[in-house]
Amino acid sequence: MGSIALNPSIEPPLKESSFELPAASYPLPSAAPLPQSDAELDGIARSCIDSLNSMLDIKDYSQLISLMASTSYWRDHLCLSNTKFSTLSGAKEIISFIKKPGKQCNIKSFALGDKKPGIANVDPIGKIKCILVHITLQNKIGNGRGIMRLIQDVENGDEWRIYTMFTTLRDLTDTPFLTGSKRPFHVAPEAAGNLSWGEYHGRKKNFIDQEPTVLIVGAGHSGLMTAARLSMLAVPTLVIDKQMRSGDAWRLRYDDLVLHDSCYSNAIPYFPYPPTWPVLAPKDKVADFLECYEAALDLNVWNETHIISSKWEADKKCWLVEVERCQDGKKTRRTLHPRHIVQATGLNGEPRIPEIPGMETFEGKTMHSSGFKGGSPDYKGKKVIVVGSGNSAHDISQACCKAGASVTMIQRSPTFVVSLARVHKLLSLQYNERTPAEDADMMSLSLPSTLFRTIGADALSLLSHMDAPLIASLSAVGFRPTPPDPYLNILVLTIQRAGGFYVNIGASELIASGAISVKSSPDLSITRINPHSIVLSDEEEIGNVDEIIFATGYENGRARTRKVFGDEVADGIESIWGFDGMGEIRGVWRRGGRPGFWVAAGAFWISRYYSRLLALQIKAIEMGLVEL
Repeated sequence: MGSIALNPSIEPPLKESSFELPAASYPLPSAAPLPQSDAELDGIARSCIDSLNSMLDIKDYSQLISLMASTSYWRDHLCLSNTKFSTLSGAKEIISFIKKPGKQCNIKSFALGDKKPGIANVDPIGKIKCILVHITLQNKIGNGRGIMRLIQDVENGDEWRIYTMFTTLRDLTDTPFLTGSKRPFHVAPEAAGNLSWGEYHGRKKNFIDQEPTVLIVGAGHSGLMTAARLSMLAVPTLVIDKQMRSGDAWRLRYDDLVLHDSCYSNAIPYFPYPPTWPVLAPKDKVADFLECYEAALDLNVWNETHIISSKWEADKKCWLVEVERCQDGKKTRRTLHPRHIVQATGLNGEPRIPEIPGMETFEGKTMHSSGFKGGSPDYKGKKVIVVGSGNSAHDISQACCKAGASVTMIQRSPTFVVSLARVHKLLSLQYNERTPAEDADMMSLSLPSTLFRTIGADALSLLSHMDAPLIASLSAVGFRPTPPDPYLNILVLTIQRAGGFYVNIGASELIASGAISVKSSPDLSITRINPHSIVLSDEEEIGNVDEIIFATGYENGRARTRKVFGDEVADGIESIWGFDGMGEIRGVWRRGGRPGFWVAAGAFWISRYYSRLLALQIKAIEMGLVEL
C-alpha cells in the first residue's frame, strides 16, 4: 500500500454505481385448500426437510428442480459457501452455483427449528399463503439457522414447494461464541498468574503481551459491535478511534438529533437497553451507552489514536501499521502487525460540497451538514439557505427555524416523505417489546431483496392514508414529494441511494405552514454565490443570506478508505454500500477484494446481524478452516 493519500480522488456517487434493484413479482395464488392441523403442517415441513437431506446424502442436486417452486429464491450467508453472501434465483441457478468448478455444497444436513411450522402471508394483503418453517442446519465448519417458505405452486399442480430459503451461519463447530453457558469461569485466564483483574485488564488493553489479530478503525456502533463479537470468539482485537471518547461519532453530531428507528431495532448484542430506555433515543444517550458498552464488555479501545502509515506484507500475510496515540497529553507511536484490518469509520465517505462560482466571495458562513451542531440562539434573525431535501436537510431546517432563523430549503429532486407513525406501525410488526431483536433480524433478512422491495412497498402503501393529508399540504406549497411508486420503500432508498427520503418528525408541518420556505423544480441548483446572495438556475436571486448549509451528501465510503489507507487498498476493494447484482449489500461485512481488509458499516440492526458473520469469517480464517 503506502502512506496516506493526501488528495483522495472523487468516488462516483452511490446512486450512479449501485445496481438498480428490480422488484420481484409474487407467485400465482393457489385455490387449493390449506392444511387444517398442526400435524399436517408438521408433516409437509418434515417431508421437505427429508427430501433435502436425501439430496445432500447422495449429492444429487438435480433433485432441487422438483423441490423448488417455479419461481424461487435461496438467500445464503456463509452456509452453502464458506466465503460468500449470495441470493440465487431458481433451482437451475442454485445447482449451477453448487456445481461450479472448485466449489461444493458445504451444507451437510437440515432439521426443523424450535418453532412450529405455521401458515403465514407472503404478501401484505394475505392473498398468497405459505407455510413458514424455521430450520437449523449443519455445514462443514459450523451450524446455522434459516427460514423456509413453502407455497402451493400453481405451475406445478399445487404441490408444496420451496418458494424462499434463507440460511445463515450462527456458530463454528469447534469454537462457539463464549456467551451464556459457554462463558468463561474466570475473568482472567490462568496464564495471568497472580495479576489482579485491573492489572490484567491494563496489560490486555494495551497489548503488552501480544499483538492484536484484528485492528478495527472506528469506535462507533459498527466498530464496537464487531469488537464484541470477536472478543466472544477469543480473537485479540484492538479498536482505535481519533476521537476522545467512544461514541463521539454520535455525541458530536447536531444537538437535536434523535434516532428515527426504535430502540427495539437498534438493540446491541450482549447488552440490552434498560427497560426504561426511550423508544426514540437522543444521540447523546446513544453515545453514552456505547461508551458504557465498551467498558461493560472489556473491549480494547485506544481513543485519540490514528494511523500514520499502513502496508500489507504479502509474504507474512499481515499488516504493518504505525499508529500515533495520545495519552494524558503525551503522544507515542506504536507499530502493530494485525492479520486483519476492519474499517469501521462510518457508512459515508468525505462530505460532498458542490463547487459553485463565487463561493469564495460569500461574506457569510458556509458549511456541510456534517459540521452543523444545532440551532443555537445565534440563529435568531438570520437568513439560512439549506441545500438538499433529505433527512439531514429537514432536521437542520427545523432546528434553525425553531431557533428563529428564516430558512429556505433548496430542493433539487423529489423526496420520499413518510411519517414516523407510519414507519413505526410497519416496523413494530417485527421489532417490538415481545420479539428478540435477532429473531426479528432473521425475518427481515429471510427474503431476497428483490422480493422485499415489492413486499415492503406494498406494506407501506397500505398505510398511505395516514400520510395523505400531509403529502397534499406539502405539494400545495411547492415541495415535491416523490410521485407514487409501487416499488419504493425506505430500505431500498437507504441501500440503493443512501438518501432521498425524510421520516417526518415535524419539519414537514413547518414547510406546509410556510414557516420553512422551499424552492423546488427539476434539477434546480445554485449557479452563483455573491457576497450576500445566491442565484438559482431559474435566475431567481435570494438576497441577504447569512449562512449556507450544504446537506448534499457524501462520497462513496471508499473515499474514506483512500484517505486513511491509500490508493492501493481503495482501488482493490469494491465500492462501499449499494446493491450488487444479487441484491446483497456491496463491499461491507464480507470479502471485498483485498486479503485481510474488511469494511463494517450500516444501521444498528444491520451491524448487529452482520457483525456476527464478519467475526465468524475472521475466526474461520484464523483457525485455518478457510483461506485468507
